Amino acid sequence: MAKLYNETGFSKKKKSDATCRSILEFVRPMVEIYGGKTYEKFTCEEYMEKPSYGKNYKIKVDAGSEFLHLHLFKPLSGNYQVNFIERGRKKNDDLALPFDLRNITPSIKAGSFWNYT
Repeated sequence: MAKLYNETGFSKKKKSDATCRSILEFVRPMVEIYGGKTYEKFTCEEYMEKPSYGKNYKIKVDAGSEFLHLHLFKPLSGNYQVNFIERGRKKNDDLALPFDLRNITPSIKAGSFWNYT
């Protein structure tokens, strides 16, 4: 059985704050370009972080008509990288659950996208 993120070193879930909002402000254009969609709303619901030669982030985003789960990485020196985007999530979907790697789409430059709709 897969481990929950908080069993693999991620922090407990944190509510939206200035840190999360500034990260989303930076990565929103990338998410919209790679996802091929412009979002009417793009706000942080909650997030988790994990230090690892930089920092990994798992962020639940309210994108208006759907929720997104983003997995990002920020190296020690450099900008945020979008690793994975899960689309079609619901408000009550648990952010701590791992990505479903069975649906990986390796041809997408930014990482991988899953659609739960």
